[in-house]
Amino acid sequence: MRITYEEFFKDTEKYITIAETEEVLLVKDGYVYVYLFNPDGDKIKAARNLVKLMEGCKANMGDINK
Repeated sequence: MRITYEEFFKDTEKYITIAETEEVLLVKDGYVYVYLFNPDGDKIKAARNLVKLMEGCKANMGDINK
């Protein structure tokens, strides 16, 4: 399944759940930048934790680039 970054961040939980059973490719400007697939389950758990951290983060790109 190919999805855009915008679609992914609108409903991250949905696409991470889909990645448990099928390939999910994150595409931007026609190029695949992220490939999600779950052969063993550990990567999806890590992705869920990463999303939770990102949702709780209050920093913006200006803060990160300093």
